[in-house]
Amino acid sequence: RDRGGNVVKEKILQVNQDGKINVNETDTHLYQYETISSYGDSIYNNLIENNGWFGFLNVTTIPIDNFTGVDGVKHSINKCMNNNKAWEQIDMYPDRSLYSFVPKINKFRGRIEKNWDYCLTYPKLEDSGSTVVTSTGGVNGIKCKIVSPLTSDYLQNENELVLFKSFLRHNFEVGGYVTLSFIDSAQNERKTANPVKIMSLGNNGTDTDHYFSVRFSSILNEVADITTNGKVTTLVSNISEVRARKFENGGEAQYYFRIFEKIGEDCASSLNKLAFSQNIYSDQVAQIVFTNDIETLGLKDNKNRPVSEVYLTIVKRNKGRDKWYQGDVTSDEVEFSHCFGEVTSGVDMPEDDECKEYNVHRIHSISDVQAEARGITKSPKKIESDITVENSTFYGDIVEFQPSTMKETTIEPVYHRFNTAQREDTNGKYSGFTYDELTHDDYDIGENFTIDTKHFGEASKFMNLIPEGYYYKPHYKVQIRKFEDEVQQGSNITVNFTSAEKTSASGNKWNITTSKNYYFMEGDEVQFYIVTDGKVTYEATGVCESVGGVNFSDVTLSFNKSVNLKAEGERLFRKNPIMPEDAYLLPDGTGRYLWRNVESYADMDIDNELYDTPFTNGAHYFHRNVMFYLKRQDPYGTYGIGNEPSDLSAWFQFSVNGKDKDVSYAEYVEEGGGTVC
Repeated sequence: RDRGGNVVKEKILQVNQDGKINVNETDTHLYQYETISSYGDSIYNNLIENNGWFGFLNVTTIPIDNFTGVDGVKHSINKCMNNNKAWEQIDMYPDRSLYSFVPKINKFRGRIEKNWDYCLTYPKLEDSGSTVVTSTGGVNGIKCKIVSPLTSDYLQNENELVLFKSFLRHNFEVGGYVTLSFIDSAQNERKTANPVKIMSLGNNGTDTDHYFSVRFSSILNEVADITTNGKVTTLVSNISEVRARKFENGGEAQYYFRIFEKIGEDCASSLNKLAFSQNIYSDQVAQIVFTNDIETLGLKDNKNRPVSEVYLTIVKRNKGRDKWYQGDVTSDEVEFSHCFGEVTSGVDMPEDDECKEYNVHRIHSISDVQAEARGITKSPKKIESDITVENSTFYGDIVEFQPSTMKETTIEPVYHRFNTAQREDTNGKYSGFTYDELTHDDYDIGENFTIDTKHFGEASKFMNLIPEGYYYKPHYKVQIRKFEDEVQQGSNITVNFTSAEKTSASGNKWNITTSKNYYFMEGDEVQFYIVTDGKVTYEATGVCESVGGVNFSDVTLSFNKSVNLKAEGERLFRKNPIMPEDAYLLPDGTGRYLWRNVESYADMDIDNELYDTPFTNGAHYFHRNVMFYLKRQDPYGTYGIGNEPSDLSAWFQFSVNGKDKDVSYAEYVEEGGGTVC
């Protein structure tokens, strides 16, 4: 058409089969051989990359009048992209605006749509059952492996160092101590009798977060079989894994996931672009404001303490994904973010093949069947699947809890992972694509206008299955209270009894005669322990049902399970009535408990981050800057999912002017290097 929208007609000379020349007036096709590039040439010349974003340039802004078609509707045949500037890069879908915190305006539905969801959470629950922190046999600790092969050479010099690698960041220090458990294939445990001193960190000076070394002599009894005369006979050869625990102030650390729970459903908020602000990457800065009061005074954390920290939890939005990919593309639930797939979670772990389970760099959402067909590494186990902001709980981090100091230290945050949905499509809907190459145009003598339809991809191969996605840190802490540094200590009351009689067949009820009046009252809690070969085992908890007799020494107890109060080495405690609710009962069978008091704002030092947070109305007004980074899962292909599938390259190889151009993971022409056409 011309600039007025009129169909261009041309007289074309064509030679018939009998050799006669005819002049035909015809509507000129939009595509002509001399004015359009082949598919390969077009990609080679026009596809560009700028700071990781792929697309093409808007090459012209020459104004062209709209025209009214036969349907009475005005049509625009203006520049390449009507709403963009000349030479502006047009990102391929999904473009960078769908990753921004600044919401998108959906002019078609007359609404604003968020790219990211968010809520407030706090640590509420614990999970120590994961194999990341607890072995199959129930041994808690950081999973490690022995890097230095244990050979007979160590027996010649027991002071040689043995190098270990942990699958999580260990938080150890040179000169500090750990206890080590060596577990064989049958889940039998060999635990060091004494804490082992850490002699060095790192592997030849690198990666001090995961490597540590101890003397061979410190673990000799656990990794070797020794005869009665003290002679080493053989080294243990079937060690399947090692569990390490930090040892500090006479106690072993405990390791577990903290699970964050959402704070209410009525946390009204707003999300907007922050004026003209942008960061050094030219990303627009957004601001989240919570507009109503958020009550935290009654909340208790995973240790039953007053909540001292809350978290801003961020979740990638994929609203309408299920509707769209099931064919309901007109559903009002479908938003721009529908193109993103399932959000899952994992932990940042090293590249070793052993570090697969929960490794955020390895997990994906492609089925095992399709992954195997394409030669893609199968996804290991995920911490969570199909995460949305509607969830009531989220896995937050892995912590090291030190009972002696009553402190939790985050050693690994949990990360969220996502990909675009079509890159993990397993139903074959996006297994390939077709395009048209121009074979003959209107000016080819003796030929009509024809195109050749070509296809990339095989249904059995699923060319769009590319597992590498993105991961990000979803939880950002806001400190609202501090605990005092000083640890308080108390003790439950040791109960000695002269006789014990079982009064129920199940063994959960007993009558005891105490050696003195322990001032039992109905409903008082008791704890029962057994000591065997020096090892203390917590057996059961119970309550006092009745008290009577001379000097109130006849006590009836009911336990939550069957027990044997006549067992050798038993320990019975009555809970101290002044024991704080948030006190931690030490697991050593001594009846001692520890706690730390909440620090008063009035007693805080001026350098304390909470010093000036209380306002005159008694509320707190917190302001936090969050640096939010979205990262590729496996940019160098070291985890097995970032490497391009071998057959994908072959589909995207084009020969242009005798030069091959691989446009799948290619070198692209620089922005601005195109030509106006």
